[in-house]
Amino acid sequence: MSQERMKILQMVAQSKITAAEAAQLIDALNGEASVDENPVPVAEKVEIEIEEEVVVEVKEEVESDGGGEAGSKINQASGAVLPIDLAGANLAGVNLDGAVLDGARLREANLEDANLQGANLTGTDLTDANLEGANLQEANLESANLRGANLEGANLQGEELAGVDLHEADLEGVNFAALQIGALLRQGVNLNQVNLSGVNLQGANLSGVILHDTDLEGANLQGANLTGADLTDANLEGTNLQEVNLEGANLRGVNLEGANLQGEELAGVDLHEANLEGVNFAVMQISALLRQGVKLNQVNLSGVNLQGATVSGVILHDTNLEGANLQGANLTGADLSDANLEGANLQEANLEGANLQGANLAGADLQGENLPGVDLHEANLEGVKFSNSPLKKLLVEAAD
Repeated sequence: MSQERMKILQMVAQSKITAAEAAQLIDALNGEASVDENPVPVAEKVEIEIEEEVVVEVKEEVESDGGGEAGSKINQASGAVLPIDLAGANLAGVNLDGAVLDGARLREANLEDANLQGANLTGTDLTDANLEGANLQEANLESANLRGANLEGANLQGEELAGVDLHEADLEGVNFAALQIGALLRQGVNLNQVNLSGVNLQGANLSGVILHDTDLEGANLQGANLTGADLTDANLEGTNLQEVNLEGANLRGVNLEGANLQGEELAGVDLHEANLEGVNFAVMQISALLRQGVKLNQVNLSGVNLQGATVSGVILHDTNLEGANLQGANLTGADLSDANLEGANLQEANLEGANLQGANLAGADLQGENLPGVDLHEANLEGVKFSNSPLKKLLVEAAD
């Protein structure tokens, strides 16, 4: 980068000129200045100043030891390379297409809608920077620090992100290529607690990635490979998880409300304390995952459709099945102790030998069910619908 452009950026950082004036100067340096009836008298308004240690003529090119352009200044007395300091600068809308800013300090800088296409930002400090709507296509962000940065709506297609830190960054609506974000996750990019709502990761390979407490609301993960992934406490509300492979994944405490889980592979997945309210499951699918040892203790399965499912012997202790459809389901030997089955449809369900101690069956429909050997000790049977009065009397006595 020429010394003139570096001075212009310095002046913006020092609030001597506006981003618009900087853009006009840069365009002028590039020979792209357009005729303006009311031009901004930048040259008259601003006196270019540089610290004494950077004693360089305006038209002189300063290069690094490697002979190429560098996003840094040369201390001519010591030969030390000093990074450009633009911390807190207002660079909204500035055109930095192809700029070399490696190692620059851009903490808390405002780069909203800035054009950084093809820019070299390796090792750049962008902590808490505002990059909303910025164009970062093909930018090199290797080892850059983007902790807490706002990248909402930014274009990150084709950039180099190896080793970048995105901890707590806001990536809502960011335009990623599926393979690209899959690669950056495998390269150790930190996306814990990141906002990835609405991101498109269809078909991405995310095996073993750590997305703890990450916001993926409304994201498209159709066909993605999430084997062994850590999604603890992640928000997957309304997410498309069709045909996803979640084998061995950790979904403890995850919010899957309204998510589409049809056709996914869930062998060995941990759903302890997960919220599955209104999740779209295939009957055979959830039956299989329950038989495969998927943990659903304390899980929210309210409204789930398990009509005709075979889930004998499963452990659903303290699980919320309010309003669930279990008509004709095989629940023989199942542990439903302390489960919430309020308003559930258990018509013709087989509950032989099931444990319903302390279960809430208020308003549930138990007509035509098979109940020999069922344990209803301390269960709530208020308003339960039974098929005949002798059975009702027997069950009420068993519950007392």
